[in-house]
Formats: sequence, C-alpha cells, structure tokens
Amino acid sequence: MIFSKEHKKVTIVFTILSVLALLYVILKEPVISPDTLSFSKARVKLSAGYTSFIIVFKKIFGTAIYSKVVYTQFVVLLVSLWLFVKHTLLQLNLPINQVVVLIVILFYPIFDLNLSIVNNVNSGVLSYCFYLILLTLFYTYLRTNNNKYFFFLGGVLVVLITFRAQFNFVLVGLILFELFNSIKLKRWNIKRIMMLALIPIVVTVIDKSYHKYIHGAYIATPFKWISLNTSMMYVAQPSDAQYIDNLEDREYFLMVQDLLAKEGLAYDNNMYGTRPEFVYSKFHHNLPTICNKTIHTAGVKYFYNEQNNIPQATLKVEQINKRLFFKLLPHNLWKWLLLWVYGVFYGLGGIIMTFLWLLALGYLFRAWYFNKQHDPVATFLLVALTFMLLNRVLVSLSVHAITRYFFYNNWVPVVIVFMMFNRLKHQKSL
Repeated sequence: MIFSKEHKKVTIVFTILSVLALLYVILKEPVISPDTLSFSKARVKLSAGYTSFIIVFKKIFGTAIYSKVVYTQFVVLLVSLWLFVKHTLLQLNLPINQVVVLIVILFYPIFDLNLSIVNNVNSGVLSYCFYLILLTLFYTYLRTNNNKYFFFLGGVLVVLITFRAQFNFVLVGLILFELFNSIKLKRWNIKRIMMLALIPIVVTVIDKSYHKYIHGAYIATPFKWISLNTSMMYVAQPSDAQYIDNLEDREYFLMVQDLLAKEGLAYDNNMYGTRPEFVYSKFHHNLPTICNKTIHTAGVKYFYNEQNNIPQATLKVEQINKRLFFKLLPHNLWKWLLLWVYGVFYGLGGIIMTFLWLLALGYLFRAWYFNKQHDPVATFLLVALTFMLLNRVLVSLSVHAITRYFFYNNWVPVVIVFMMFNRLKHQKSL
C-alpha cells in the first residue's frame, strides 16, 4: 500500500475501482467464445501459454472451470495493475489527478462490454497482466540502471509471447531501444544483446516442446503463415493460379478463391468497386470468415481426409500458406501493400492521427537521443509510444485493426498529452 498522505487519493480510487470491478465480474457471466472452446480443447493452432493455463485448471478442477478461471484472472490483474501504478505511474512525477485519470483508463477494459477482459475466457487479460509487469520492470530498470530488472523483463517477455505471439512487437521495440541506446552511449552491452537474441530461441523451444507433448509433433504453432497470408489470399485473383507450380498448392488456392466468391468476399466483389478504403473495410469486417472459416477451417477439412490427423492437416495448411504467400507476393504486391497501409491508418486513427503519432515519436526520440543526461521518464515514454505504434503496425500486417488487439496501450497517448501539458505549464510559469 501507499502510505504517503499525498497519495491517499490514489489508494482510495484504486480500491473503489477494484470493488466496482469485482461486482461487475460477479454479476456478469463468464464470456465463452469460440476461442474459449479452442483453448479448452487445446487446438493445435494455439500456442502454449494460455492453453497450458486452461489445461492446469482442468486437471485440478475438472470441467467446471470457467468461473474459477475468471476469478483467478481478476486477482492476477489487480496485482499487476497495483504494481504498475505504484512502481511506474507514481514515479512519473505527475499530479495526482492525472494519475487518477490514468488508473481509470487502465481499469476501463474490465468494464468495456466489447472486451470484458476479466470475464472473457481467453488470453487477453493475462497478456495484459504480464505486459503491465513487463513495463513496470522496464521502468524500474531505467530508474535504477540495474541490469537484473532487464533480465527479469526478458523472462516475462518469454511468457508473454507464449501467451500471445502478437507481443513480438515488444521484442522488436526492445531491440530498437538497445540499438539506439548503444549508439547514443557509444558502448554495447553484450549480456543484454545476447538475452534479446535468445528470447526467440527459447520461445520456439517452448512452443515446439508443448506441441510435442500435447499433439505428438515437434512443430511451431501452425497459424502464423495462415494469418499472414489471409490478406494476400484476399487480394489475389483465381487467375493467379497460373503462378503456382505445385498442383496441391494450386488446388487449395482455387478452393479458397471459390469459397470467397461464394461468400461474396472476393476482392473485386464489392458494390463500391475496388477503392482501397472500401476494400479494406470489407476485409476488416469479414476477417473471421475469410481467415478462420475459409482459409484455415476449410483447408484443414480439405486435407483431413488425406492426413486423418488434425494437427498434421493444420500443419500442411500452414506450410501451403507460407509457399503461397511468396508465390503470390510479386503479382499482388501493390494491392497487398495498399490493404496493409489502410489497415495501419485505420489502426492509428486515420492519416492525420498517423502524422501526429509520427511527429510525437520524432519529438520524443530527438529529446531523448540528444539529451546527455539520463532521463528515465523521457526514455520510458519514448519506448512506450514505440511499443504502441509497433503493435498497431504489426497487428495490421498480420491480422487487422480491432480494439481487442490495441487496448493494452490505451493509457500511452494520455500520459504523453499530460507530460506535454505539464511541461508547457511549467515553462509559462518561469
């Protein structure tokens, strides 16, 4: 707890929000989605983290686990939120009223009816927890300059990526930070570099070992290329089959194109024509049908008759999608890039907001890079904004821009605005 009189307001607000959150969690039933059932059945397309969490609960409690999972998620979230508030937000030298606003924003995903992150039995809430803990460790590392916190952060990041591969954006952001920080200081920390280099290897070993134990095959989670190639298959045309040499790949490609046409989801089947913004809008609103139902599920069913084994059929669909991506890329590059760019713009709030985000990033980078004194607050804000932008860019590339992939960083723009306002206010008072 925070015992300083100055921070009593924060403790009171946190307690009130925690009680309200508990009431919400109690009164609302667990949200059971198709993803929940996939985790419960340990489907091969899912990675090790949250699936293992559900498997452990089923081993301990049997089949009636969902309420227990929700309450466990609630407790873990409260702990991670408190750690982040105490060791990060309250260390940023913000006025208490601004800290209170940020706490409300951090709690908001619990109450958002479209998210209900605690009641939703999927990997979102625990990913949020580990992400907040990771940010807390990173800021503590910046404040203390103690490498042990950076290495603890590495361990948390491994767990986080096993829960959601989406969080590879954190690894990319940390590599960029380490690179520019080394250039700025004109010295390289080999231990930190080696740790970052080892993270993908450790994650891969965990992932493959999990699938070996659960599914009997030492494979990486077979969904990365299915997900990435979804946008490519969407912009492709049946005539692109002429560029595919492998007969089996060509048959799968034509099957998918035929299904998309029957669903009215083919690229050129749009009442508004093929203007990029309309093409993206159709893709955005129909992604579950395009990716999960058509490219993945229909593909697995197609090859299941041959393999008689769902994990092997899923792996085959993954491998075919990887080959198809590179075969189709040269012939659909412009359409695919336009789709991705519109996805990025959509995720960042439009062209004007994208420009403002890049302007803020450039300003923070310049202020950090050319500041000879160590400023943990400025560094933290720069890296937090980098994480937010990388998340939106990479998610828009492999999936599409929706709230449940972005809520983790909702507090970042607000804290940056607060910092800028406080600095302007301070300058005017001089």
